[in-house]
Amino acid sequence: ALGDRSIASLFLCLVYSTGAAACAMLNCMRDLQAVEEELYEISAIPDDSNKLERIVVWCATHPDEIPLAIHLLMTRGKSE
Repeated sequence: ALGDRSIASLFLCLVYSTGAAACAMLNCMRDLQAVEEELYEISAIPDDSNKLERIVVWCATHPDEIPLAIHLLMTRGKSE
């Protein structure tokens, strides 16, 4: 099963393949709550092939938000 770290790794691979820059997340960012809800919905999908498909579609739709998605998934569950 794909855990949050595996999902974040997939997002990271897609950052390099799409050329999305980390600074792009500062431009035209959607509401953080909406991004989090979409990512958590995707991470809750039990079937890995469906989850991967949704990740690829999400990245293609929101390439400027990939760095934020990686950050959210990598820090999820960590207390600050």
